[in-house]
Amino acid sequence: QQLVRLITPGDRPDEVEEDLPPQEAADYQQVAESVMRECIINLARIKETVGQSLAQQAPSQGLDSIPSLVRGIRAGLLMLNKTRAMEIMERIGKLIILTLQGGGPSRLTQKETDRLADAIVSIEYYMETVKAGRADPWYMLDNAEACLAVLRDVEQRLTQLKFEEPEPAASTQKLEALDVE
Repeated sequence: QQLVRLITPGDRPDEVEEDLPPQEAADYQQVAESVMRECIINLARIKETVGQSLAQQAPSQGLDSIPSLVRGIRAGLLMLNKTRAMEIMERIGKLIILTLQGGGPSRLTQKETDRLADAIVSIEYYMETVKAGRADPWYMLDNAEACLAVLRDVEQRLTQLKFEEPEPAASTQKLEALDVE
């Protein structure tokens, strides 16, 4: 219960830590810093995987870890009641996964890749600012949403390609029955 009170300090979701008694505000800030630090570490791992995939022009080995890293970031943001940032991170994660699956980043133009990078940097800056205990930089979330809006068609195109690609046919072998008498 104490952890929940630290994470959601007031009855109103928009209540800021300045409205809290000094000790509770300090505890909340410490929890927020820890949670945001982990989110930033997860985002750095995602960026590393994307960077490796771009350099190799093929999906990186770390692709399998991206969904769990995105879930970790989303959980941290949700824990701190940063729902807008969580929704943006969810969209970024989905776009990264679609981009890196089957065919890799060659499916994006340079402009599209730049917009995705801008969205990632915007959410990263947002998390760094929250970690530092400063006011939420809403303009960075606005920027991330603007980048994702530009990529909405890309997301639809990649989703459609994912479902249109034929699955590799499984090879079948006929097994001879043994006569056992």
